[in-house]
Amino acid sequence: MSPTSSILTHEWIWNAIDALARHKELSSSGLARLAGLDPTAFNPSKRFTPEGRPRWPSTESISKILTATGFTLDEFTALAAEAERSRQAPIPANVPLIGQITNATVSGWHTFGSAITEGLDANAKLVVGGGGPFAVEVADGSLEPVYRCGLTLVASSNEVSNAGDRILIKPQGGLAVPRLLVGKTSRRVELVAISGDGDTVGLDRARVDWIARIIWSSR
Repeated sequence: MSPTSSILTHEWIWNAIDALARHKELSSSGLARLAGLDPTAFNPSKRFTPEGRPRWPSTESISKILTATGFTLDEFTALAAEAERSRQAPIPANVPLIGQITNATVSGWHTFGSAITEGLDANAKLVVGGGGPFAVEVADGSLEPVYRCGLTLVASSNEVSNAGDRILIKPQGGLAVPRLLVGKTSRRVELVAISGDGDTVGLDRARVDWIARIIWSSR
């Protein structure tokens, strides 16, 4: 869907902002800072009121991010439309469904239930290490408002991960977890919760078994 083919929706405009941030290799906070806005202005937690009502970005904030990134409105909508097409593409039949994500709000690295942990451990070399895409199901509400219960996520370690990307990351001796990548160097990665909120956690690359970028989510 794009604004030229349907009604502009709350989901579309926020996905468009996310797509622009990814294109510029920024997190949502980094894009806001680049535009001279409050760093939390585009955080997923700010997209709904505490009562669950949609909260829309202002036209002024859209204008500022376009000016800061050098994008025209047409380029912005084209980028967002391409991201939406990719997001809505059907899961290929040969993508294995490994397991389920549960309890993703638990502190530390523990976010997966035993089924997904066993599946990832057993298939790490075949599926993840081999670079092929794999799927996991969101089995509870712990990733809301980013991913609701019942969605299927597809990730691939073959895809390059940049700041602003949502990823699955498996540290050595730990369980794979969904996180938002906010920065990386050749030696270290910086991560926050999938929603973009909370404290940043740094992890040495030497302690990471693999990183897989989340490339698709079902509706």
